[in-house]
Amino acid sequence: MIVIRPEKYKQLGASENCDFVLLTNSEFSDKFEISTENDYLSTKIIVCDTPESFHDILDNKKLAHQTHFLVISPHVLFSSPPEEKIAEKCKIISMPCNSTEIFLDDISYFLEKMELTDPDAQKAWADYFFDHVEESDHIQFVDKKNGCEAIFLHDSDEYCWFEQLGRLSWGEQQFVPSGEISVLPLFHGSYNANKRLNIQGEIAFRGYPIVNSGSVSFLREDQNKIFDALESLYEVPVVATVEHGVITSLRSDIETHPAIVMLEKLFDIDSRYRIIWEIGFGTNHDIDFQKGNRSPNECYGGSNGTVHWGLGLTPWTQYHIDIICPDTVVYASDEVMIAGEANDKKSLRRVKSAGCPCIS
Repeated sequence: MIVIRPEKYKQLGASENCDFVLLTNSEFSDKFEISTENDYLSTKIIVCDTPESFHDILDNKKLAHQTHFLVISPHVLFSSPPEEKIAEKCKIISMPCNSTEIFLDDISYFLEKMELTDPDAQKAWADYFFDHVEESDHIQFVDKKNGCEAIFLHDSDEYCWFEQLGRLSWGEQQFVPSGEISVLPLFHGSYNANKRLNIQGEIAFRGYPIVNSGSVSFLREDQNKIFDALESLYEVPVVATVEHGVITSLRSDIETHPAIVMLEKLFDIDSRYRIIWEIGFGTNHDIDFQKGNRSPNECYGGSNGTVHWGLGLTPWTQYHIDIICPDTVVYASDEVMIAGEANDKKSLRRVKSAGCPCIS
């Protein structure tokens, strides 16, 4: 039995005069129990087995009291409800469980790390990051181990910066474990495959992949084939040449690198996978990377933030691939390190995101 301890989830804030609800699927409803060591008016587990059932329960007009919701839904894709639906009666935290495989042991681990997460420390890290980035002419990505360097001209009204961290206010939502800053090109309400992040240079894909799937038009075994090939990036890096945010070539020190073979297959099927849609910065310093294709790994932040690169953008592409690269160090133009673990001012558009903008 997995114990849910909502009183430990600091981003939710005070529990007095509130209800707490765990939303999960019928197959998992008897796997959880909710701690009684809290001040909630009531706590309960509600089963949701269709996407529509989530939104029906989260309708603020049907709630007797302000409510903290935790969503754990491995079998049904949970999409964030519109802000006007949850209004001032809901705070929602959701563990991304459906876009990749996840098992009860994984869920238990990530719940434990949620209890350790300090939203105020994450917010302080983000403020330090933005203080330097907003005054910088560019952002530099350096991987000395693999001899790579790339420049991101980040100061553009065409970019939007999202934050999955800090404390929640009423009417807000957050993925958990929390801890991510990401930047994507703005679409102004509609998808545009011609939008780009202005990145030039070489980046080293060396680290941990995540292969997120969109809607259920896929087979899980096909998703796992992609992940299995990309998992080789942990041992042997692939260097990508990037021109204006588009991967133009891949190379490696070994012949027939499994990750290159798989990525080039994806490029042939859908050329949009060549586009760097997202640059992310994991900021959760409490989690260790969990083996396997696990979406919550995206917030992995090492000791000082960790870069990940995003290829593909659901629901427009079938998959969104994150490649987490702990060897990459991030510098502002004044050579101040702002993320990563080194061995040796204009306002940006910051949005407190309801959900991960790259997974819809």
